[in-house]
Amino acid sequence: MKFNSTTLFGRLFAILLMLVLIGSYTNAQVQKRVLLEEFTGEWCTYCPAGAIVMKEVVDKYQGKVLAAAFHWNDWLEISEVNDYRATMGVSSYPSAFIDRWVWNIAQQGQPPQYAIAIGRGGWDQAAGIVLNDTADVDVKLLYQWNNTSRQLKMDISGTFQKDMTGIFRFNVYIIENDIKAVSQVSGGSNYYHQHVVRKLMGGSWGTESIIPPNVKNGEKYNYSYTFNIPADWNWANVKLIGVVQKYHTNNGDRQILNCVEGVEGQADMEFTCTAGSQTSVVGFGETTQSDFEIKNLTNTQRTYNINVTKSSRTPSNWNATVLLPSGAARTSKDGVLADELVIGPLGKKTVTLQLTPGDMIGIGDAEISVKEKNNSSATEGKGSVTAVSAEIDKFQVVDDAENGAKSLGATITNSGNTGYFDINSSDFVPIYNKFNKLNTIVWTFGEEGTLSDEEAGAIKTMIDGGTPILISGALSVPEMEFSSPNLMFKVGCSYGGNCWQGESSGWNFTIVGYPNDPITNGFDRTFQKGHWITQAIDVNNPKTFPILKHKFADTIVAVRSEVSNARIVLIGFNPVLITNLTARNNLIGNSLKWLNGVGPKIASSVTELDFGDVAVNSQKDMTVDIENTGEEVLNVSEMTVEWEYSNVFTIVSPSVPFSVQPGMSETVTARFKPSSEFGYDVDLTIKSNAVNDGEIVVNLKGNGTASNAGPEISADVQAIDFGEVPINDPKDRVLEITNTGEQALSISSLNIVSDVSDIFEVVSPASFPVTVQPGAKTNITIKFSPVEKISYKGVIEINSNAINGNKLSVDLDGIGGNAVGVQDEDGNSISVSVGPNPFSSKTTISYTVAGNGGMVNISVIDARGMTVSGLISKNLAAGDYSVVFDAKGLSSGVYYIIARINGKALHLPIVIEK
Repeated sequence: MKFNSTTLFGRLFAILLMLVLIGSYTNAQVQKRVLLEEFTGEWCTYCPAGAIVMKEVVDKYQGKVLAAAFHWNDWLEISEVNDYRATMGVSSYPSAFIDRWVWNIAQQGQPPQYAIAIGRGGWDQAAGIVLNDTADVDVKLLYQWNNTSRQLKMDISGTFQKDMTGIFRFNVYIIENDIKAVSQVSGGSNYYHQHVVRKLMGGSWGTESIIPPNVKNGEKYNYSYTFNIPADWNWANVKLIGVVQKYHTNNGDRQILNCVEGVEGQADMEFTCTAGSQTSVVGFGETTQSDFEIKNLTNTQRTYNINVTKSSRTPSNWNATVLLPSGAARTSKDGVLADELVIGPLGKKTVTLQLTPGDMIGIGDAEISVKEKNNSSATEGKGSVTAVSAEIDKFQVVDDAENGAKSLGATITNSGNTGYFDINSSDFVPIYNKFNKLNTIVWTFGEEGTLSDEEAGAIKTMIDGGTPILISGALSVPEMEFSSPNLMFKVGCSYGGNCWQGESSGWNFTIVGYPNDPITNGFDRTFQKGHWITQAIDVNNPKTFPILKHKFADTIVAVRSEVSNARIVLIGFNPVLITNLTARNNLIGNSLKWLNGVGPKIASSVTELDFGDVAVNSQKDMTVDIENTGEEVLNVSEMTVEWEYSNVFTIVSPSVPFSVQPGMSETVTARFKPSSEFGYDVDLTIKSNAVNDGEIVVNLKGNGTASNAGPEISADVQAIDFGEVPINDPKDRVLEITNTGEQALSISSLNIVSDVSDIFEVVSPASFPVTVQPGAKTNITIKFSPVEKISYKGVIEINSNAINGNKLSVDLDGIGGNAVGVQDEDGNSISVSVGPNPFSSKTTISYTVAGNGGMVNISVIDARGMTVSGLISKNLAAGDYSVVFDAKGLSSGVYYIIARINGKALHLPIVIEK
């Protein structure tokens, strides 16, 4: 869409930039011309004055401005003028289109007012601005006139000066000058009309389906029109204007790309695509092709050079070939194929351009050029065929690239995401449903990208099919709101209008993220608008979450959504405006992570904590484990209970915020302290930066009972002291638990906390819950297994529904003593100790041989009984010995030292921790 923000009365309106020239061109000599389309009528008082201004503009620019006058509501009206009135805002006379650009016609100090048709006071200035643009296409128009039959044959061609995508069409205007007016108001009795449009060969919007939606730099397209000039038209006063125009469902995006006045003559060659798809989705080894017809338009035999090349983006092992009329295929060498083809007078032949992908996935083009041999001034025909690997599953779709939509490809790569391929939207929409599976789509509008109904339909289909999609761009929000189908509804939000933040500060504004959001936590950047001010987003679905807003206005400008089948991120401005590359990379990278569920993930060990019966003003604690099952640090920011019950259910630990490393968990302790005899049922809401669910809920319930009723727990001792226990001879002790209350006691779990793991362990009971009736007892058996000659301490925690405390703690103490030895029949013995134990790499095994000594064997076995190391096997006399055991190559776990003397053996456990 071509916009200019300068009011035609001299004021720079801040919503838009002045003029942006985009693209690069191979031929700087191509002349840009402007089409001035005036709207007039004999009934119009001021239209003769408009004709004078039109002549002044045409004369001033000396062939660079071409004029066409459309009459309405008089005898020179043609039907197409009503299409322009209905769709492009022609409401005053005289007025004119200037290449059909959109203009801000507001007076200084007034709100913006946009129009395509502008008054005569702005024609000169507007034409000068448009002439500063660069020609996207070189247009040629040749005609042949038969004075006898009055048949007019018109051959129009367009050679594109850069790669472009969109809907492009040819048209030819038949213009007649010096038509005497019938009754021109304020024109006098001898008034003559100039530049009158008598016929549009392509209708209002041009001839369809001649130029493909994707054109390459240097490609040329041709079309021919034939028309019989009516007898009452004066051929001597007829002139022709050829145009290449753009079409879009958006009425403001139907610009004239370039125009030319026709000259008499004849083309020498015509080159057209007659069959095949320009862009195809193919797998490895499959061939896509298009047929091109070469027509010799001269009366003599001509020889044509045919060259086939591959574009720079084409993978190196893809093969481009051409099939000549003989049927023989010739394979290119180093990407170039040169052949000659002879075509007789007025003859035509067809060649087939083929492209076959190798095993490298990508997007590639086979390009063909045809030109008469040894004739530098001859017409050159160009065509191409494009293949896209069916195996590609991630695309960046660049929408309206020719109007300034800039690729985010470098940002995507720099954010750590690979495997994305850039493709123009007009290439992508016809083929998106032909891929094996689309994993992720980045749809980039940039500054000027707009949304057609076909593009909106493709996005909707992908969302419905579960494809995650990131959408960004200056116009993305209003375009999605007014598209058909309405895509903002799919995102769970709506367009909230313009946001004027920054107007008083040179259009600098600050955008910030939301605390603990998985995408934008910590984002805080000031930058300047591009062409457009930011567009506000209104959230209207609980599954849509704001992620970016204006810092000083609280206006939402970006959201993430799980409303539909797929995750969606919508950024309502152009991310390229973020000049800090790290911030831009993080925004895009985090968006893609969230879309694909990469990052921290939250899970809870239970979804409900039922505290059972608890006496009023008594309390009971229960726990839930919060696990991080993702790949990055989980940050928990909030843990809240519905406010009216926040004094009944409280979180004892931990305090927020807290973090959980990947693969780890954090135990959350919740306390129930009922204030009345009542059945409570509330939700604990836990908020985090998890990509799988930013909020999880654990249901909390419990019954407040009379204060004198309920189970009570007691233990026969407050501490268990195991004393000194040999390091190879574990010892068991029994803890007796009594229910001294009036209701059944339910022991839900036992937990041992110790400075060294696996030293103290519960032998029984083996399963939970354990129910103890009022007045009854139950035993808990605990084993102490020291591995070193040191002191050990621990605590056993007994969790229950007791009203006198739901967690009973009993201390555990013990000392590791000398290892128990083994003795043979003759009184010879061996005793063993080891330290450190547990260990990670090496430990020392000390052993003492007593008596007369004998045959000593020391080895290490694993839990399956398999020998992992043989350390000693020799006759030893009485004495003290040691040997170092190296655990290199062994995994963590429990192993056993086997020490034998004269066939008698002892076992000593060791623990490897890596």
